[in-house]
Amino acid sequence: MRITDVSKLRGPLGELNDQLFGENGEERLQEFNLWLKGVTAKLLKHVGDIVLGSIETFDASKKFTKANVKVKFYGFGTNFEKNFGTKVENNVGAETIAVYRLEESARDPEIMTELGPEKRTIKLAQFYGAIEAQGQGQKGLLRVDGYANIAYIEDMNRIVWAVCASWDAGDGWDVDADSVVSPDAWSEGFQVLARKSA
Repeated sequence: MRITDVSKLRGPLGELNDQLFGENGEERLQEFNLWLKGVTAKLLKHVGDIVLGSIETFDASKKFTKANVKVKFYGFGTNFEKNFGTKVENNVGAETIAVYRLEESARDPEIMTELGPEKRTIKLAQFYGAIEAQGQGQKGLLRVDGYANIAYIEDMNRIVWAVCASWDAGDGWDVDADSVVSPDAWSEGFQVLARKSA
């Protein structure tokens, strides 16, 4: 018998692949090959660091306000005002904050897992410090082109939120907070702030 269509003939390697990995054999084999090469796909790419000094007392109500002359704020979302608007942090130590760019769209649990539990959260005071360094929308490590800059921060009840700030050209910084269990993904190119070291 002569076979004219060979596209469905997978040969011994294909059969072995099916036996070892089952229905998702092709994907599993690709993952295995990457593992053999020591390649790990990462969501985050390090783009730089922000060095921040210590702060004795940080009062969010005095910093995250449109009356702040150091930072041009455009608006604050309901979640941010409700959960962070009156937050006070004391004795915030000096810290180096790492800034990462998302290499592909991802949800908070995936991002937080890659950052690790020791590095993923920062203080509200540190997030503010990064914003103040670019308070009028000047260039720096934070994106000022409409893309969000995200940080995982505990609110007044010690619940972690994804706090985000984006610069609206001509208007100023827009700040809000989203639940880390939201089904929505952050877009590729957005940035994430985290502690540089554990």
